[in-house]
Amino acid sequence: MAPNYAGYDKSTLPYHPYLNGEQQGKDMVDALTAARKTFSDIGANDAGSLFITGYSQGGYVAMAAHREMQATGKTVTASAPLAAPSAISLLTDYTYLGWPALGATLFVPLLSTSWQQQFGNVYNSTSDVYEAQYATGIDTLLPTLTPGTLFSSGKLPQLALFPADGKPGPVSPELAIFYGANNLIKQSFLTQAATDIQSAPCPGNALPATAASLSSATPLDCKPATGFRKAAIANDLRNWVPTKPMLLCSGANDPTVNFLSTRATAGYFRAKGMPAAALAVVDLEDRGATDSYSAARAGFAQAKDLLTQSTPGSATDKARAVTAAYHGTLAPPFCLAAARGFFQGVLAAGG
Repeated sequence: MAPNYAGYDKSTLPYHPYLNGEQQGKDMVDALTAARKTFSDIGANDAGSLFITGYSQGGYVAMAAHREMQATGKTVTASAPLAAPSAISLLTDYTYLGWPALGATLFVPLLSTSWQQQFGNVYNSTSDVYEAQYATGIDTLLPTLTPGTLFSSGKLPQLALFPADGKPGPVSPELAIFYGANNLIKQSFLTQAATDIQSAPCPGNALPATAASLSSATPLDCKPATGFRKAAIANDLRNWVPTKPMLLCSGANDPTVNFLSTRATAGYFRAKGMPAAALAVVDLEDRGATDSYSAARAGFAQAKDLLTQSTPGSATDKARAVTAAYHGTLAPPFCLAAARGFFQGVLAAGG
């Protein structure tokens, strides 16, 4: 079953509940229930096993669906949330502390609209968050099949999330691309968010990350004041522990969904007692690892090398090509291959 999401395609919902864990988990249960009603029509039988996987936002939804099914006593054999923004409050805190993600000018409007619909306290007006040239109608722009047209038409900036002299500034020089003219988010909102992070830090979201923060058993033990951060805490998936096997896969250099989300989620599960044998974590960049996922890592390394070699221009041009393709093109097939092998192993073990 490959479901679509509420707010997409023929859905009549006028917005998309992006990274709303409760709703998206329940949506997948509803979709599964509907899919099973088709079995008699297509001559299918339920084999008694259920595997859940997804990539990027789909990884988040896969984990939310596993959580929902476990909570309601439904069968889950294993899951593989891939490159999942599961530690979403970590990712959003990092954004406002100077470590934005590639694609943030799309992600932040999706999040603010979704969470405003969910809780009603992210803003009083979109102009509280966004610069005047973008504020009007920004809550109706997404989702879209053609995000490029939003950039070309000036409805969203492609990279400039914060002002050129925004404070806090980028944590490293390469992140300066997210600070510039015609920026999306107001300095006043950035200041409000950064001040809240400093006043009410979450144990699992420390920047720079530490071993303690990435393995905290209470990562969300904080009381933010701003609506956006409250919503991020509410939708962070570090608040349950799987009782069935799970594989997490991503790449340590992913510029879109920071690998720290995977590390922090795995660290939380381990800190809460999830057995090591039940939780597999694959870093596609870890070429030195020798295990069942070595072929996936080797394939990923080869794909990066081929892209580098085939990209004309300077070393900088080649590196930019890899960065641009990393999350959406290079990593997915190899994480999916790892998930397939993981599921086959669970079946072979009698899962």
